[in-house]
Amino acid sequence: MNSEFIFTDYVRGMSPEEKEEYNKAVVMNMDTPEASEIRLRYYKNKLRHMGENVKIGTGVKITNPENVSLADNVHIDNNCVLIASSSKGIELGEGTRLKNGVYLDTEMPGGYIVTGKNVYIGTRCCLHGHAGLEIGDFCLLAQNITITPASHTFEELDKIIYKQPCTVKKITIGKDCYLGMHVCVVCSAEIIGDGSVIGAGSVVVKEIPPYSVAVGVPAKIIKKRK
Repeated sequence: MNSEFIFTDYVRGMSPEEKEEYNKAVVMNMDTPEASEIRLRYYKNKLRHMGENVKIGTGVKITNPENVSLADNVHIDNNCVLIASSSKGIELGEGTRLKNGVYLDTEMPGGYIVTGKNVYIGTRCCLHGHAGLEIGDFCLLAQNITITPASHTFEELDKIIYKQPCTVKKITIGKDCYLGMHVCVVCSAEIIGDGSVIGAGSVVVKEIPPYSVAVGVPAKIIKKRK
């Protein structure tokens, strides 16, 4: 093999199956209208459901696409990751938008993530659905938000922490909620009520009633919207 053309020589020696995977990798990362159309044709046959006017950007990775449903007008920007480990999988409602680098992971066999209509999930948000994550219609999640509905226990000193049991809970975010930049929601915060606003940088550790404005670490209610 000529060391000056190591990649060219490698491609030349590929089997037909390997060449198809190579071309797939190239097209998945090409930012052209033609490549975008081919990506949609590919996912149309792979996803559980794909509606009309769906857009899938470059560098998107979908694990177990047969467990993923995309409604009409869903837009997935570049470099997003969707991991649908369970049959319940990931379901993005009509008009949902995932901005650059969003990471969605159902994590566990019974886990799932569901969004309502017209949900906006900002750049580099990291959302997990160990026991279920439901996000209501018209929710707005700003950049770099983390939602982790799981927590390791650590009572047993004779065991390392990651081998101790994990507490998992379903998290529900109601309709028309606004979570600011760098908000963190943990498993003890099972419900964020409809119409609530969580200030930037807050850590939500308990239930937030509807139409509340909460800020801080831990997040505390400072007023009601009504």
